[in-house]
Amino acid sequence: ANIKVKVTLPGNSVVLNGYDIVIRATSLRNRARTNETINRVYTGFVKLDKKFTGSSNAMSGEVVAYETTYKNISSTGGVGNSKLVAAELIITEDGSSWRNNWGAITEHVPGSAVDTRNGTITGDTAGSDKLTVTIPSLPPGESGTFTFKRKVK
Repeated sequence: ANIKVKVTLPGNSVVLNGYDIVIRATSLRNRARTNETINRVYTGFVKLDKKFTGSSNAMSGEVVAYETTYKNISSTGGVGNSKLVAAELIITEDGSSWRNNWGAITEHVPGSAVDTRNGTITGDTAGSDKLTVTIPSLPPGESGTFTFKRKVK
């Protein structure tokens, strides 16, 4: 028999969280015989944490760093389960976007951008206010860090 199960989480479910869904099959011939499968539904599975390193009162000419840590929060357990691998993960840091102001008050330090998973970095040049790293693959439970430096104007 081919049985399809649809799971709908409530609209107020916490983002970047895994929810265990237990599916129990019971034999029609012998009610005491059951089989349970635990599936997990994720409301996003790559978490980004950003931080600024340097003096909060940095003066003109001082160098500060911006760091983005990324992690695949999905689990690796279970037999026969699909693993949530983030393929071609792209992280863009734009100092001129409406949420950021670092592009206007700092200038990029060329050659300072580093990714601990050896992702491909673009925008690591003089005058750049936008940097992008592309990580080919981020398996479950693994993480990395993308860092670049800026000089206060």
